[in-house]
Amino acid sequence: MKIKRRFSVLVTLVLLFFLAGCKNNTPVYKPKKQTVILSMDDGSNSDYTILFDYLKKKDIRATSFLIGSKVNSKGFLNEKEIREMKDYGWDFQSHTYSHGKMNKLNRQELIKEVEMNNKVFEDLGLEAPIATAMPFGLRSNLSTSIFMKQTPLIRLTRHFKDRQVIYDQLTKSDLTRIHSINIDLQEGSQEKLQDIIEDINLAKEEKALIVLYFHRTFKDKTHVKYYAEFKYIRQVIQHLEKNDFDFITFKDLYNEIYHTGPQDQV
Repeated sequence: MKIKRRFSVLVTLVLLFFLAGCKNNTPVYKPKKQTVILSMDDGSNSDYTILFDYLKKKDIRATSFLIGSKVNSKGFLNEKEIREMKDYGWDFQSHTYSHGKMNKLNRQELIKEVEMNNKVFEDLGLEAPIATAMPFGLRSNLSTSIFMKQTPLIRLTRHFKDRQVIYDQLTKSDLTRIHSINIDLQEGSQEKLQDIIEDINLAKEEKALIVLYFHRTFKDKTHVKYYAEFKYIRQVIQHLEKNDFDFITFKDLYNEIYHTGPQDQV
């Protein structure tokens, strides 16, 4: 009898594990056509001084991932700029409060990161973030579990060329590991630019979602470690337009998954 009971328990556990896996792999979002999310990390003031007017003229909205502790600091977006961009429909999400390595923090430190960043968003008159871009693409199981309670969408970076970054659908398990392509393009980045164009072309072919991100933008070459030259960002955007991509934000993606049509239940 004991053997039968143990076998029955084992079968039940395997069945529950299988059902949980099926639920996590159920599609929760399928783009209707080729779609792109354009996002910028850190909340640099170039999001306003260089990109905002350019994209506004094209009726394109993008997502800025803010470092809470840097808002109103030199070189970063200030409250006035954020409010103007918000009124247009620009999307603001979380790049954490300190921009530290989230995989190195303990539970209390992670909870503090969430609470302090939420306070910054509240003071700015912004909705609480629903997406987090993990600094350096680093995370732990603990940081993921804490952040996903507040921000169900988590954007990571692609560290390997073969990492999936083209999504013809998103499953529930994808939502906490949405990989993105870095487009910090500068003089001499022709090979990288060609790789990005190939990824974009593949997304068009598969009618898929692609997520792009970059850092501070300059109009000319500079010596900052992480940055993009505007002329190359413009080339990427023009290629996306030429190939009839839909431009959406992370908030748009969230609303599509959680609030509209048959995809309400996640």
